[in-house]
Amino acid sequence: MLLFLPVSFLFLLTILFTYRKMRYLSFELSRLPKKNEKNITKFDSNKSLADIEAISKIQKNEVTIVMFASPTCAPCHAELIDLIRLSHELNTPFICLAETSDQEAYQNFIGNFGEEAEIYPASEELLEKLDVDAFPSFFLVDSKGNVLIDTVLLTVIVKAINTKRM
Repeated sequence: MLLFLPVSFLFLLTILFTYRKMRYLSFELSRLPKKNEKNITKFDSNKSLADIEAISKIQKNEVTIVMFASPTCAPCHAELIDLIRLSHELNTPFICLAETSDQEAYQNFIGNFGEEAEIYPASEELLEKLDVDAFPSFFLVDSKGNVLIDTVLLTVIVKAINTKRM
């Protein structure tokens, strides 16, 4: 009987842990676009970044990766670290446009990544104009500022760049 209580307690803890993990996974999956919603990747969209401050950087390159981030988004921090590494491997420039609703978080974000990445402020109007509704989001942009690919997955951008070079 004495052995039954600790085993039962461990079993209940396992169930509770599994339940919390499944709820977290369900939350993460709910953030992905549904099949009938906006596609994860849109090719040859009508979007253009030609009117943003960072366009001079874009115009100098055949393609540029543009990351939209929120300074309060932990996945954005992780993806930016990956993007910094990948941009060197792919020899493809990138810029980061960060939303500025929380100025303190924005300044900390620049403090953390400003030496390794070009970070520009992104107004709510720009985010709405470009239909950026998830962070992080990535665009592959041509030298004229036209958005070639719009995705929430960095791997899609990397695959497109590697495919183009083959």
